[in-house]
Amino acid sequence: MKYDFIVIGGGSAGLVAAKFANGLGKKTAIVEKYKLGGDCTHFGCIPSKALLHYSVINPSSGIRAFEHVREMVERIYQTETPDVFRKEGIDVIEGAARFIDSQTIEVNNVSYTARRFLLAMGSSPVVPPISGLDSINYLTNESIFSIKELPLSVVVLGGGPIGIELASALNNLGVDVAVVEMSDNILPREDRELSRILQKKLESDGIKILTGTKVISAEQRDGFVALKTEGTVDTVKAVKILVAVGRRPNIDGMNLNSAGVGTDRNGVVVDKYLRTTAKNIYAAGDVVPPYQFTHVADYEAVTATRNALLPLKKAVNYADIGWCTYTSPELAGCGLTEEQAINKYGDNIHVYKFENTHLDRAITDCSTTGLAKYITDRKGKILGAHILGSRAGEVVHEVMVAKKFNIPFHKLANMVHIYPTYSYSVRQPAKYAAIDMLMNNVFVKFIRGLRK
Repeated sequence: MKYDFIVIGGGSAGLVAAKFANGLGKKTAIVEKYKLGGDCTHFGCIPSKALLHYSVINPSSGIRAFEHVREMVERIYQTETPDVFRKEGIDVIEGAARFIDSQTIEVNNVSYTARRFLLAMGSSPVVPPISGLDSINYLTNESIFSIKELPLSVVVLGGGPIGIELASALNNLGVDVAVVEMSDNILPREDRELSRILQKKLESDGIKILTGTKVISAEQRDGFVALKTEGTVDTVKAVKILVAVGRRPNIDGMNLNSAGVGTDRNGVVVDKYLRTTAKNIYAAGDVVPPYQFTHVADYEAVTATRNALLPLKKAVNYADIGWCTYTSPELAGCGLTEEQAINKYGDNIHVYKFENTHLDRAITDCSTTGLAKYITDRKGKILGAHILGSRAGEVVHEVMVAKKFNIPFHKLANMVHIYPTYSYSVRQPAKYAAIDMLMNNVFVKFIRGLRK
């Protein structure tokens, strides 16, 4: 069977790419060995956010929360079934793909050829090399949503976004939760000041958090899992252990070498156009560094498909990518953290902060834990934005747009924001920035000098 474009992997990147290619009039196929929808639909964004929401509004629901999650996943999946795509004219090939050469793959002993390929196989949970862990029936973000009984206690290995979100949801449902993180603070890639405020909030909610802690062994004892940590004789115990230390790209078993596709420890090697070392094969999503976000997979899928099928190439640009961890409160960001900005620009930056204790909407919602932080250069160019607070994932987009289109931060003060909204956490700091720009204006300085 011959195609113009074959997408390997039916997750977020793969589905977007297949629809785009089909829309361009190309004969397109998707190869998927599990279910269309990938990690986002079945194990990631959809189930985790459904669980977080349900655990907040129904904290006493117990295992019913997980039944609700499965119902939501199935509801979303019904918009992504093979029949849906086949009706649009896209072939869906069910099975595992293996390359024969750069233009041929084999699935279930049947060969398929294409002029262009997109690798979009997604990622899988990383399981750390902890002594004894392989003999324990541990949970991951892929298996936890299938549980039929809510455990009394859970230890979460990893304080990144996945671990912290699931820890929050389980804690909301009344599970005794502990988080073990090797770094000095949870969410180590986030602004340190904000992640520490969030950590205190989670601890006040009842989650035990152990940072700077390395687990060296795991053992099943009397119905509990006992974790031994480095440098201490104490153990951390729970009924279940949830492994959430990161994800690795799914690049094994595909015979990529036969297609001339290079890989390294980060995944598939690509250039700025998302083309692999094989000129007719592109890649997108979690198999490509640096980000493993659904929205980045979408962006990469469109870019890679465009570059594969259209004459004008477009390079990827990750400078304006944003993200959000959906805890309560949310932690969202884009660009450089304060520490990163100082390391890069030294003293030539401004940092504008606004606490939720001064935000009227946060006060009326009894949700005053939070801090917004905006980093600019001396001319007002936005270097980074980091927001801890309710609806931070929505609020940050205003600053992302300004950053993307090179609008100075102080210009946002000219926008009339609706009151009372959480967007005032942008307006107020922007006003401070506008005052700074005014006071540093040469003409204003001259006038002030005359008045002295």
